[in-house]
Amino acid sequence: MTRLAASSTAALFFGEKTIQGSIFWFTHASVFGQGGGADLKYADVLISNAELKAIRATPKTLVPAPGTGKVLEFLSAVVVLAAGTNVLTEATANLAVKYQNGAGVQVSQTVEMTGFIDQAAHQVTYAIPKIDPITARTACENQPLVLHNLGAGEFAGNAANDATLRVKVAYRVHTADHGRRGIRRRRAGHAPGGCRESGHRRARRWIPGSQRPKLVGGEEWPEQPSLRFLVHWALRRDELCDPKLCPDAPDDGDRCDHCPLDRLDSAQSSEPGLLIRRALDLRAALKLGIHLGLDDIRADEFYAMLILEEEREQLDRENLPGSGNHRI
Repeated sequence: MTRLAASSTAALFFGEKTIQGSIFWFTHASVFGQGGGADLKYADVLISNAELKAIRATPKTLVPAPGTGKVLEFLSAVVVLAAGTNVLTEATANLAVKYQNGAGVQVSQTVEMTGFIDQAAHQVTYAIPKIDPITARTACENQPLVLHNLGAGEFAGNAANDATLRVKVAYRVHTADHGRRGIRRRRAGHAPGGCRESGHRRARRWIPGSQRPKLVGGEEWPEQPSLRFLVHWALRRDELCDPKLCPDAPDDGDRCDHCPLDRLDSAQSSEPGLLIRRALDLRAALKLGIHLGLDDIRADEFYAMLILEEEREQLDRENLPGSGNHRI
């Protein structure tokens, strides 16, 4: 887990009049957007000292149950320690995000607490999704996301009882529909049984570097999209699809079963998607004046940062009046 010693930047994470959320928090939504049937959502949860010291016996709810027929997808979390007058202690106590309760399926990688929870200065660490958190549908449908202490004992120490934890969670809500969808609306002239799209959608989609308009439907989405491809379409997701105009969208307003927006959203948890997230964190840290040298940035992260800048500059050029692509 990557950590930042946050004693000098605690204002970023605490206080109502400072920047809301963390570096991670306000960057990813701007790149990946918040549209469509499974929008990105966020929860900001403060865990009191008493709750923290009892979190093994009583896991803390981060995101409440979403309702019948819905499933929560854990995407990431920023975990921030507001260190107290004296330090907390732990032996084998690590944290993880789970469904429902302490016996539920773990959906995050284990978050190491040694060197984090036992520090005298404010600390920051991250939680990322667990690989293949396979579970029965009954164990995840309409179940909350909770934070649980995986260790053999509770956190102790901090006699002043003034250390707290703050967790900022990114997640999505999905409809568990057994693969069934509503009746699809088809516009006049749309052939029954076809998956082709009407011209008003086809004309809005462009492949990066292409001289001619080219459809980017579910069938044309690359099996392993490149880093540049993901950044390009993340910045232009409103051009990929509008479910309200899609002739294949079901009547409930959800996306069709081959919507490129679903492909873009799912890519966030892929290796290129996670690399984009790290590059965004670094980019935001630099803009906030946090000093980082080349020794602090991996080669692939630097490459991703360059692509982000190039694609943003390209988008700015496209939006200039007289460019032919200017959006009103």
